[in-house]
Parts: sequence; structure tokens; C-alpha cells
Amino acid sequence: MVLLSLMGLMISVLRSQKGTLSQQISLYRAKQAIERINMQIRLSVQGTIRVINAAGNPAQQGNRVEFTRSGETIPAAIQLTAGADGDFNTAWDNRLMYYAKASDNSGAMEIARGISTPDANGAFTYRSATTPLTVRMRTGDIATTSTTVKDKQDAMSGRGMQGVEINITVGPRNEQ
Repeated sequence: MVLLSLMGLMISVLRSQKGTLSQQISLYRAKQAIERINMQIRLSVQGTIRVINAAGNPAQQGNRVEFTRSGETIPAAIQLTAGADGDFNTAWDNRLMYYAKASDNSGAMEIARGISTPDANGAFTYRSATTPLTVRMRTGDIATTSTTVKDKQDAMSGRGMQGVEINITVGPRNEQ
């Protein structure tokens, strides 16, 4: 009886630690994404930012932001890429990428994994040269009703949304 009680206690502790680990991973991913986006956009020249939508056209909202840094002529880019399932709402296989050259996606570097967007139109919003870039993303679990997704969703921390939302507003430096 004592052994069964100890095993039950051990299972409860392990389940609790699983949720805590998932939240720590989500916080780490959010921190990585925020630091890299903030650094790159602050180094860009005011007025050289443009957001690209799913069709590959400049728009006010999308999952790719291109920008030119001071002293450089070729724009760089940060892009949220959908994983193999092609779904930006399923975080486990999406990646946030940095490209040193936006024109051919060369110099690719992964900023963070497990990132999704809470908005169907995209993670980045930029209205004009006089406004800052707004970023909205999530890292961690996404609630869903799909049976196949449910298994992956529960793999780390259990049911429901237990991730971290990333909401930042960042503007390029003023060179005047």
C-alpha cells in the first residue's frame, strides 16, 4: 500500500514538472524572439521597413518583415514560417527565421522554434514610416479540437493554452 501511494505521489510530481518545463521553454522562446526582433528593427533605417503578406506582396500585415540597416543596401528579413503542416496556428513545427539577404533568403538563421500567430493575417503589422512595427505571436500550446493535433498539444504541458503571448512594438532609430 505504501509503495502504491509513493508511486501515485511520484506520478503527480512528474506531471507537475512537465507543465513547469513547458512554461519555461515557452518563456525562453519568447525572450529569444523579442530580443532578436527588437535588435534588428532598432538597427534598421526609419522608413525602410515593409511587411510582406502570404501572397508575397507588401501589405500592412503579414508574416514577413523586410528592413534595411544603416550602411547597407540589401534588405534583411525576419519571417515566421509555417511547418510541414502549413498551419501558422500550430506552434510545434513553426520557426521564426532571420535572413541576412531578403532577396534570396540567404544567410538564414533560426531565431526561435515553436512560434505561432494569434492573428490569421500575420504576426507583423506596419502601417507607415511614422508608426512602429507591431509584433504579435505566441509560443507554447494552442487550443484545438483536432484529434491529431490534440496529441501533440498535450505532449508537453497538457490541455489548453499554456503558452506565452509576445506583444511588442518597436520602431527603427531616428537618424536625423
